[in-house]
Amino acid sequence: MTKDAFKKLFDDNFESVRNYIYYRSGDAELATDIAQDVFMKVWEKQFDNTKNIKALLFKIAHDLFINHY
Repeated sequence: MTKDAFKKLFDDNFESVRNYIYYRSGDAELATDIAQDVFMKVWEKQFDNTKNIKALLFKIAHDLFINHY
C-alpha cells in the first residue's frame, strides 16, 4: 500500500471508525486511540489486496475494543 493510498483510506474512514467506537464506548478519547490503532495495524500489515477494506477496518476496531475490556 502506498502512502497516498493509505492517506486516502485514512481520510475517508477515520471518522466513521472513531464514531463506531465512540458509540460502543461513550469515551471520545478511547475511540480516538482505538481508531488510530486500527490504522496502525492496517499500515503494518499492508492490507492492500483486501476487496472490502472498510469491513476489515470495522472488524479490527471491534476486536481492539473487545480486547480493551
